[in-house]
Amino acid sequence: MSVSLSQSQIENIERIAGYQTVDLVVRDKLSSPYSQAIYDQVIKLIDQLEQIDLLLDEALDTSFVRESGRSKLSYGAHVRHLKSEGTRLLMELTHILDISIRYNKYNPSPSVNRVSPTVSYW
Repeated sequence: MSVSLSQSQIENIERIAGYQTVDLVVRDKLSSPYSQAIYDQVIKLIDQLEQIDLLLDEALDTSFVRESGRSKLSYGAHVRHLKSEGTRLLMELTHILDISIRYNKYNPSPSVNRVSPTVSYW
């Protein structure tokens, strides 16, 4: 059985992958039907990415806290972990859907977000 993404799901995936304008090739790929297993995995990954965003917002709100009881908190390590996990989930999502990442908000370094079809070893 094939399942198609809704228009709002397609737009959400485009936003998550960093597309500011409509890319017809990407839109066409996302509009094609997927197996139920792929569809379920895509929805799960989107939910996990939304959870990462909530945790990053929470980390920002509590970044001034250094200690809680006898526990010392490491804001930097926590945020790095969340961003790393966000990048991993984003890469998995785009791989499953066979689209590229236009902009990775979890790692906004220009060198990481530059799409290049070749690898340079120099």
